[in-house]
Amino acid sequence: MDRFGSTISRELRRNALPRGEYKPASADRIALSRCRRLSRIERLSPLRTYIDDSLVMGWSPEQIAGVETIYRYIYRPRVRTEKPYRFLPRAKASRERRYFKC
Repeated sequence: MDRFGSTISRELRRNALPRGEYKPASADRIALSRCRRLSRIERLSPLRTYIDDSLVMGWSPEQIAGVETIYRYIYRPRVRTEKPYRFLPRAKASRERRYFKC
């Protein structure tokens, strides 16, 4: 398979069915559902309000929290339609990806 054993065992552990068996079609659905989960910012309304208000006031994400997840929130497809990136110091509508992710 040309993969490390730890990679294969992690795939089996993360995507196995509750009874412990592994089925590729089910594993694919499980992995996709993990990718489609809402971020913490999208789930917590007070946190989202705080971040949106701070961006409008001209604060940079580093000033708000200093963590990468705010940028990830801003550039998520569902949030991007609201255009919060307009309030970033360098307002860009898109962001280059360093590697492929779900």
